[in-house]
Amino acid sequence: MPNDKNPRPVPLALSSDDPAFEAMGISSSYVRKRMESVTFLDLFDLSEIQRIQDEFSRRIGVATIITTPLGEPITGPSNFCRLCRDVIRKTDLGLSNCMKSDALIGAGSKDGPVVSPCLSGGLWDAGASIYVGEKHLANWLIGQVRNEAVDSDKLLQYAAVIGADQDQFRAAMAEVPSMSLENFTRVSEMLFMYANQLSRLAHKNFEMSLQMELQQRLEVKLRHLALHDTLTTLPNRALCLDRIRQAQQRLQRDKDAHFSVIFLDMDRFKVINDSLGHATGDFVLREIAERLQHAVRGVDTVSRMGGDEFVIVLESISHPREVVRAAMRIRAAVQAPMRVGSKQLHCNASIGIDLTPERSALPEDIIRNADMAMHFAKKVRPGYIKVFTQNFRQAELERMDIETDLDRGLEAGEFFMVYQPLYEVVGIEQQLCGFEALIRWDSARKGLIRPDQFIPMAEQNGRIIPLGALALEQSCAFLARFIKRHPKLAGTVISVNASPSQFYVGDIAAVILATLKRHGLRGSNLKLEITETTIMKASSAVFEKVGRLTAQGVKLSVDDFGVGYSNLSMLTQLPLDNLKIDISLVRLLGVSTETTSVVRAIIMMARSLGLDVIAEGVETREQLTQLLQLGCKTFQGYLFSRPLSEADALERGGKLVGKEG
Repeated sequence: MPNDKNPRPVPLALSSDDPAFEAMGISSSYVRKRMESVTFLDLFDLSEIQRIQDEFSRRIGVATIITTPLGEPITGPSNFCRLCRDVIRKTDLGLSNCMKSDALIGAGSKDGPVVSPCLSGGLWDAGASIYVGEKHLANWLIGQVRNEAVDSDKLLQYAAVIGADQDQFRAAMAEVPSMSLENFTRVSEMLFMYANQLSRLAHKNFEMSLQMELQQRLEVKLRHLALHDTLTTLPNRALCLDRIRQAQQRLQRDKDAHFSVIFLDMDRFKVINDSLGHATGDFVLREIAERLQHAVRGVDTVSRMGGDEFVIVLESISHPREVVRAAMRIRAAVQAPMRVGSKQLHCNASIGIDLTPERSALPEDIIRNADMAMHFAKKVRPGYIKVFTQNFRQAELERMDIETDLDRGLEAGEFFMVYQPLYEVVGIEQQLCGFEALIRWDSARKGLIRPDQFIPMAEQNGRIIPLGALALEQSCAFLARFIKRHPKLAGTVISVNASPSQFYVGDIAAVILATLKRHGLRGSNLKLEITETTIMKASSAVFEKVGRLTAQGVKLSVDDFGVGYSNLSMLTQLPLDNLKIDISLVRLLGVSTETTSVVRAIIMMARSLGLDVIAEGVETREQLTQLLQLGCKTFQGYLFSRPLSEADALERGGKLVGKEG
């Protein structure tokens, strides 16, 4: 029996209120439900457990089996003698008695093994429980050792009770090994130790399964984010393009499977944002998204392109007038009065239609056609509907005009940098910890041109390479002047965006290292911000260039994290320093509980990978408070500072530390 002088390990009690699970985003009630439903086979590999059991029986010389708490076998029996295998368990009553015995002996053994006579009265049995937390998973039983104190007549009486042949019973009993109770108890102690080890392993396996589930949830959320708009949950541009491709494929198979594309842009939506605030603007966009879905059929796709732009793919169109009617329904849905708090808003939208997209056209061109028609409609009057014609190609020529002007702007030195400060918040203290360099274009012909107008063009036509070199040169020159003015801030870091193209055209590592040397900067003064696209397409050549840079101390950051679908395994292969949470997620904090969960999961994942987290686009104190509670410490956004000219940024070093507020 158990020896009180040698205290035994007790199976770990896994609490469903464990803060580790709460931190992983798994509620205590969910942990309890999972724990209630988990089985032994959910946590262990049966073949491996059978091997361990067989080896235990072989070494100790006793029969052994693992059963459910009710005594039903989980593993196959090891070293069973003929008495139990071929005689006792061959009768219904004998088998029933064995299962009852197995259930009783294997239960309630947290403080030590249970050693008890078998119901047959002639054998010793022992058992220990296997637990995960408070959940009784299984019994590990040993036995079929003869009790020498029981005479053969009593054994034969049991044979008669269960209906077994007495001669077979007597012959089989003679083969059963005998062991003193003292030795059998020591074997039972060893069994209890092994059962405790399995209980600990069950604990680890259960915890690991929850962690894997969290990882899967995060990947599902990131995958959903890659294909859906975070504000409205509608399909985003990527998924919309895929739906158009599918519609074109149906056209190849079925000549009658016509489809149309509608491009919708809210009229004067900026007024709502500017006068009523972004929160009201976001509410209006969510309401419009819901109305659009109700205005079309289930086979149609409503997607948000971004801002106040929506694209609707109408499927299975039999006649053009169906499309016009659908556009009118959509417009009416937008125009219906909308109650926002105490105010009643009246919205409108301009609509462009590509009525009969070409079968061989690129999905991007089909959307562009509808977009051109929408811009024409907007010029006519609010709420106008226009169908695309080839005359709208003139609008494309204007876009090409900006693209051509890029070369002239580069030669004329029209591009310049602004610098947005980054702050680390500790308690009520805000400490400047770096700048992000942002490129701007002041065209002599067109005035200020937004980055979202010229950067995509530069990416497409290869001008992003000289633009990237210009941004790097001006940013490093600025930082050198900044450090010269503020020598105590020699560790300041400048963040510069790096396009995927820069990693594949030329030697970005050589350019960067030469630029740093020219300006007397260390590698640790520079942080490259790369996109999730760069990570997903990373090749051995990219790894080689990144390795040369990080070997010299250059830092690496993933920009706009959470809105694309990253290959998470790549995050562990690249020598990253931090992730930047995208502004679209920051804006939805406190509005969307799902977004808050995603941000929490991103911060937790970053921590587990040893990465810092930066939140960009922080505009309100509520966003800052929530991010601090989620564990983020570094921020940039209008709440702290707008992007600054070089002169203003140089002065910002004199305001290194300040009180929050």
